[in-house]
Amino acid sequence: MRKKIEQILGPQQIIPPFNWSKDVPGKVNCFIWRAKQDRIPSAVTLLSKGVSVNSTYCSACISGEENANHILVECPFAQTIREKLFEWCGIQQASYNSINELLNYAESWGGSLKKRNRFLTICYGLLWNVWKYRNDRVFKAMFINPTTGMELIKSMVYFWIKCRGNSGVGSWLEWQTSPFVNL
Repeated sequence: MRKKIEQILGPQQIIPPFNWSKDVPGKVNCFIWRAKQDRIPSAVTLLSKGVSVNSTYCSACISGEENANHILVECPFAQTIREKLFEWCGIQQASYNSINELLNYAESWGGSLKKRNRFLTICYGLLWNVWKYRNDRVFKAMFINPTTGMELIKSMVYFWIKCRGNSGVGSWLEWQTSPFVNL
C-alpha cells in the first residue's frame, strides 16, 4: 500500500524542524511553518498548481519571481525592513537567501535563551507582516514604506509579547530603545 501511495504522491518530503513560539498567535506559527516549506500562495506556487496569475514577478520590486523566499527574504523591500529591525535590535547585518537561513540564524543567535526566543518572535513578526504588506499591495493597492512597516512590526510584536508572553517586556518606551532591555 505504501508503495502505491508513494507512486501517486511521490517520495516523502523531509519537513524541517520548526520552533513553535508561544509568544505569537497560532495563525502566525502556521504561516511560518508553511513558508519554511514554500507552501504559501505566491504567484509561482499558484502557477505551478494551474491557477492563472497575471504575473509571476514580485509586486514590490518587479525584478524577482514571486516565491516565498523572494517575498519574505530576498526582495529589497523585505531586506530594508529587516535591516531596520536588526539595527533596532543591535544585531549585525547579514545576507540571507532563504527563510530557513534567516530562522536558523535567529534560532541560534545570542547567549541567552530568553533573548533568542525574543529575537525569533521578532523574526516571525517580520515575516508575517511582510506577507501582510504584500497582500495589501496585491489585493488592495495599498503601499507601505519600509520605515512605517518596521514601526508597525515593533508595535505588533510588543503587543504579542505583552499579551501572550510570560517574559517581562517592560514599558513601551523601554521597548522602543531595545527589545532586549528587560532580559
